[in-house]
Amino acid sequence: MKEQKIKNIIDTYLKKWVDIELNKLPGQIETEMSDPNQDKNEEWRIWLPIDSKVTDSEIEEIEGRIRHIFPDDYKAFLKHKHFYELQIFEASFCEHPVNT
Repeated sequence: MKEQKIKNIIDTYLKKWVDIELNKLPGQIETEMSDPNQDKNEEWRIWLPIDSKVTDSEIEEIEGRIRHIFPDDYKAFLKHKHFYELQIFEASFCEHPVNT
């Protein structure tokens, strides 16, 4: 139930970000996250949140490298969505694009 609550919060705030059209950045956007309908000549690129491709084995590999186990809530966060910007009230999250 807690994992679903985390997902719902992320989805709610990413939807708000997209609805008010703040999902734009100058420069390159990962192809999978780029709006396919956007004019390719526009400087500011529209990004769209997508389902995360992060796997349990990738998380375990990073945990092994840093010798620290991530909390389950953080793992759920990483495995839910990819995005470039996410703000929930005063909390601003680091970008989490696909392929990085």
